[in-house]
Amino acid sequence: MLNKFVTNIYLAWKPQWTPQRLPLLPPHVRQSSRVYLLSPEFWHCWLARYPQTWLWLWSGLAWIVLINRVLERSGMPDICSSSGLPSGQQFINMVVDWGLMIVAMMFPLLNEQIRHVASRMPANMRNAAIHWFLLAYTLQWLCTGLFIYGVSFSTFSSLTAVTNKIAGQTTWGNILPALSFALAAAWVCSPMRRNAQLACSRTIPMRIQGWRAWCDSLHYGVLSGSFCIRNCWAPMLALILAQHGLFLMILVASLLTYERYFLNYKSRALALAWTSMALAFLLQSIFRI
Repeated sequence: MLNKFVTNIYLAWKPQWTPQRLPLLPPHVRQSSRVYLLSPEFWHCWLARYPQTWLWLWSGLAWIVLINRVLERSGMPDICSSSGLPSGQQFINMVVDWGLMIVAMMFPLLNEQIRHVASRMPANMRNAAIHWFLLAYTLQWLCTGLFIYGVSFSTFSSLTAVTNKIAGQTTWGNILPALSFALAAAWVCSPMRRNAQLACSRTIPMRIQGWRAWCDSLHYGVLSGSFCIRNCWAPMLALILAQHGLFLMILVASLLTYERYFLNYKSRALALAWTSMALAFLLQSIFRI
């Protein structure tokens, strides 16, 4: 079991393409390896062999900023509120939080795509092409998030109004996340989700000269974002309806990352996890925990 775990970690980080096989410790600095670890030469060689390092650096930075914002505001913004549309500042905070959420949770799932971009680009364009790809990927998720926000807000407001007339109290705050996680569990078990998983590994030919290279990087970022949305839309919808709880975000991100790199495509462990979370929200709504 331990050997399989270590092998999966190696496969997730294994360089698909190794430029020139430069040694990480040149002879003239072997006597001062600690200084070399802080030198630009080391990081240039490291990023050339492991371009997915950018993903984990940006993801870690996004988690730090998210945690700081949560501690400052004592929670994430409540987007499913029946008190009306958010103000301009609230809307900006929501967009920023959604962008940070995408960087923190989704970037670690892009190892294969980043290796593809790095393997197709010349050394002097590699880092720029990776960031153009990540920018297009994030913008694709941001646009989808705004659409989901509008749909979820209108749905929640309508259901709240009906509930207030019938029962005189609002109970949809935990029922909608429970329904969303149940939908996510059903989506994991559906055959269409297998096609969505395969689409996440799709690559495209990329040109390597001038503005055409940047256009292909943007194009590939948009395509990867759309494939990722098709695969992960259900748990992200549940997070929006659950008001982006920080602990819930960490849990969902961990489950998605574990599934991507350690679970077989036939595994239904993720469906069991989403079902458990749906039951937890349902019990919380029933017993008002």
